[in-house]
Amino acid sequence: MKEKTNSNQKIEIETTNIKDAIKAAQLGADIIMLDNMTVDDAQKTISTIKQLQLSHKIVFEVSGGINFLNLKNYASTNADIISMGCLTNSSRSLDFSLKII
Repeated sequence: MKEKTNSNQKIEIETTNIKDAIKAAQLGADIIMLDNMTVDDAQKTISTIKQLQLSHKIVFEVSGGINFLNLKNYASTNADIISMGCLTNSSRSLDFSLKII
């Protein structure tokens, strides 16, 4: 997979289960997003990939359903990145249009 990209480019693969995450690691992904996984599943996935010695500098990201109430639990997974869509999904938009009269 990496041979098809610029060596400076990073490849991120979004996965929703341990099987796909292991496959992404085997294919040489730089970043593996564990999307919509429970805390336990994310922890197990990261641990398994490291035990299989497939984690060659992989950055692990957890995402999906993470909020201020469960943030501390997801932090315990040892993921490198925690994405929280709730920070922007619920924000109100502002009208910055310039109307010509």
